Amino acid sequence: MKMKRLLLKWIPRQVMPSLALMALLLLAPQCYYDSEEELYSNFPENACDTAQVSFSAQVSPIIAQNCAVSGCHAGANATAGLNLTEFQTIQSIAQNGQLVGRITGTGGALMPPTGSLPDCDIALIKSWVNQGAPDN
Repeated sequence: MKMKRLLLKWIPRQVMPSLALMALLLLAPQCYYDSEEELYSNFPENACDTAQVSFSAQVSPIIAQNCAVSGCHAGANATAGLNLTEFQTIQSIAQNGQLVGRITGTGGALMPPTGSLPDCDIALIKSWVNQGAPDN
């Protein structure tokens, strides 16, 4: 109680609410947002980089996740006899235009049948094909 009287004696009553609010803000836990993908997703450096596309790092994972799966283009019973678990097969359909034609829907039925690939994945595959479909 003595402390309150001392404060009231030295600090005018009009200033007390402002001081209380400042103290509360200083003592309140600080919030932050740390989702890097959401924070920086609109920056150009996070755009789809198709300058140097690697088969092993970029194209192969896209095909493995969307095409070369059980019941589709994988294994001995691959759909249409097209086993996309082997580089030579992928390179062959890339070079004859079937790969880009199918993923864009301009050369037969759109693949994968579950829906179009994301634009960046299509751009990466197109770039890889345009680079000669190398085994890199």
